[in-house]
Amino acid sequence: MIFLSGFGHWKSDGTCIQGHVGKGLTVEEGYAAARLCGLSLLATLRPDFGTLDGVERIVNVPGFMASPPDSAGHSSVVDRCTDLFVDSFGDEGRPARSASRGFAVEIEAVASARLPHTPQPS
Repeated sequence: MIFLSGFGHWKSDGTCIQGHVGKGLTVEEGYAAARLCGLSLLATLRPDFGTLDGVERIVNVPGFMASPPDSAGHSSVVDRCTDLFVDSFGDEGRPARSASRGFAVEIEAVASARLPHTPQPS
């Protein structure tokens, strides 16, 4: 598994979109920033796998967005990144995902499971 840390949204000219979605930035600009984040993540994966054909599944995509306290739509903005992954990989691109929906608290968890023992043929 490859774990990628938080990625920003770098444009081709080397700048990034800065500000708060809902105060200074439109939701559409937030969508564009989320898509750019996804493209940056994919560009980083490509050298690790050789091609994106080596990616079996996008497992988890927590998303964070700067916005004023009274704004809504966090999850729909982060959807633009996960939409890109689904467009690229089909159902294998549909990750577990976190993006604030106005909850007072939102917590992620990662669990591992022991596969049931499968008897080997004798």
